[in-house]
Amino acid sequence: MARRPMIMLWSATAAAVFLLGGTVATLEAVLAGGSRVNLALLALSLTGLLGSLGVAGRIVVVVGRSIRPKHRPTARR
Repeated sequence: MARRPMIMLWSATAAAVFLLGGTVATLEAVLAGGSRVNLALLALSLTGLLGSLGVAGRIVVVVGRSIRPKHRPTARR
C-alpha cells in the first residue's frame, strides 16, 4: 500500500475512535437528562463518526481493488 493512502487510512481510523468515545460520552449525558446542546453534540459526533468510518472503508475498498496479482493464469488450449 502506498504511503499516502496508509496515512489517510490510519488518520480516519484514529478520528473514528476518538469520535466513538465522544459519541458514547455524549449519549450517556443525553440519557441522564441532558439539554438540547447535548443532543446537538450527539448529532454532530455521530455525523463525524459515520463520515470518518466511510472514508476509512472507501480507502480499503479502493486499495483492495488496486492490488492485482502480477500473473494471471490463462486457460490452456
